[in-house]
Amino acid sequence: MTDFKAALLGWIDRATAFARESRLLTRREGALKALEDARARAAALDRPLRAVLIGGTGVGKSSIINAIAGRAISEASRRRPTTSAPVAYVHEAHAAEAADFAPGLRAERHAEEPLRHLLLADLPDFDSRAVEHRALVDALLPRADQVIWVVDPDKYNDGLLHREYLVREARVRERFVVVFNKTDTLPPQEAKLCCDDLAATLRVDGVDAPAIFPTSTVAPADPGFAAFAEFLRTKFTEKYVRELKAANVFRFLQAAAQDVGEFFPVVGHG
Repeated sequence: MTDFKAALLGWIDRATAFARESRLLTRREGALKALEDARARAAALDRPLRAVLIGGTGVGKSSIINAIAGRAISEASRRRPTTSAPVAYVHEAHAAEAADFAPGLRAERHAEEPLRHLLLADLPDFDSRAVEHRALVDALLPRADQVIWVVDPDKYNDGLLHREYLVREARVRERFVVVFNKTDTLPPQEAKLCCDDLAATLRVDGVDAPAIFPTSTVAPADPGFAAFAEFLRTKFTEKYVRELKAANVFRFLQAAAQDVGEFFPVVGHG
C-alpha cells in the first residue's frame, strides 16, 4: 500500500499543479476542490474507514450510535439542537484517528474486533438553527469515506437533504447507506411504502441501489436495527475498507476530470 499511496499522491500533486497553472481551464475551482478531496483521501488510505452519521434534527443519529455502542456516548434528547460536540466510536488501537479526522472530535474507545477498521462518528444536525453545526458537517463530509444518511418518517423527503447533499454527493460517491429510523411510529405497510418512496427519490437524485435499513432504536430487539448493526460488524473488513477507500479516491479524481475536461489526461505523462 505504501508504494501505491506514494505514487498516487505524487500523481495528484502533479495534476493539482497542472490545474493551477493552466490558463485554458474554465472550471478550475471545481477541479482543484475535487483534487484536494482526493488527496486527503489518498493520504488516509491505510487508516480506518471514516463513517459519519448525517441527518436532520430529531432523526435519531445519537440514539443509533448509542445503540451500536451499547451505552450512552452521544447526547440524545428532544432538545434542539442536540449534538453540538461530535463523538466517534472507535477501536482503542485507532483512538488517535478521531482527532486527526476532526480536532475536538471526542473519541469513545472500544475493543470490538469486528469494528476495528471503522471509525463511526455522530455529527451535528445539518439543518440546525446553529449555523456552526452545518458548517462543521460541510467541512467533515468531504473527508468521510462512508456516509450513513439517517432519516425518519418526517424528514426522509426533506428538500435540503436531497437538494444540497444527496444530489451533490451522488457525483462523487458510489455506495450509499441510508437508515430509515423510527419505523416503530408507522404501521409496517406504511413504513415499507415510505422506504420505497425514498428509494425512488434517491434514484432521481442519482443514487442507484442504495442500502436502506428500516430501523427502530426503541423497539426491543428490532430486526431492522439488528440487520444494520450486523452490517456494520461484518461488512467493513480490512479488505473491504481498503477497496472502498481506493474507489472513493478515484471517484473524486473522476469529478476533477469532468471539471478539467480534455486537458486532464496530460498530467498523466512525464
